[in-house]
Amino acid sequence: MRDNAVAIKECSDDSARNTNFPLPPQRGQLKSFTDPNGNAINVTSHNTNGQIAEVERSATTNGVTTTESFLYTYIGGGNNTGLVQNLTLRRKVGTGNWSTIRQAVFTYYDVNQANGNQGDLETEQIEDASNNVVDTSYFRYYQPGEANGFTDGLKYYVSPESYARLAAAVGNPLTATDSQVAPYADDYYRYDSQQRVTLETTQGAGATGPGTYTYTYTNSTNGSGFNSWQTKTVETLPDGNQNTVYTNYAGEVMLTDFSDITDPANTALQGKHWITLDRYNSQGRLIEEAEPSAVTGYSDTTGRMRLLLPYDDLQPFNEFGLAIANRDELEWDIDIIDREGRPRLAGLETAVFWEGDFPHFEVSKDGKDHLFDMNLNIIF
Repeated sequence: MRDNAVAIKECSDDSARNTNFPLPPQRGQLKSFTDPNGNAINVTSHNTNGQIAEVERSATTNGVTTTESFLYTYIGGGNNTGLVQNLTLRRKVGTGNWSTIRQAVFTYYDVNQANGNQGDLETEQIEDASNNVVDTSYFRYYQPGEANGFTDGLKYYVSPESYARLAAAVGNPLTATDSQVAPYADDYYRYDSQQRVTLETTQGAGATGPGTYTYTYTNSTNGSGFNSWQTKTVETLPDGNQNTVYTNYAGEVMLTDFSDITDPANTALQGKHWITLDRYNSQGRLIEEAEPSAVTGYSDTTGRMRLLLPYDDLQPFNEFGLAIANRDELEWDIDIIDREGRPRLAGLETAVFWEGDFPHFEVSKDGKDHLFDMNLNIIF
């Protein structure tokens, strides 16, 4: 096995059943996972419904093996039958006895209950070995017909620290109104009709308190292709700056653009962009990436990206090289300006030649050194 290999075993057929794997058969379920360092996680038992009952992992240091066990129990009746109810972490050293370290207890919303829908996770409580509650995480969801969301869409997340503050302020967080929960929530979400996040308010992300992120989405009519953008997502940050991300039909990122719209601490950076382009082969595998230092602009008016690549050199013959897997897909346009922004210099000559998959662009003027900038416009 290679050093960086990961081994995953599955129950392959009914014969895999034994005393640790009772009915029904566990065909296709996880049996074990081994990381590149040889550390293994093994499913050691299932319940009679075929659900995982115990998972173990172990590590040996200086000849002493420490084993950790995760015990799962499930809700046995009612509308939420089969959902995880309790997860217990226990540990033993060598052949010693098991000792409980922590356990997580889960509660779920039921039918006709406020702030959630049947099966939605309501609370996660962490308890110590003596069943004392250490932490509580709390969740609220959108219900049918509720504005700005969709059924089962997460509305509020309250972390353990925030839950303690909320409980101190309102008494019982589970019966508090949304307006009471909002100031203490770590995250609040809104969604569009396609269940995409349009707004996220995050505790502590603003200059003096919560910060709000907004998201807009644009779908193109471009054809499907790994180098043809399908969705444009614009994230506006709490400080007003923006991240723009283009993805193809498979959801792979084609281009990211961080735009420094406002920067009071460094006004010289305002208006600047940091752009990264990724390019894929016919199987959707990444083959090329243009870093921000090599890109100054782009155009999304076609399915493929049009990049503006900077070129600045004092040599009489200048080259810019970029690997292109299929030269038939390459289009280019060269725009030359002098240092004062005047258009193309008289007598300037440009040429392109290939070295394997690399197109090289040469610029010369009378074989002499000249101060000029070249913007190379390449369409991928």
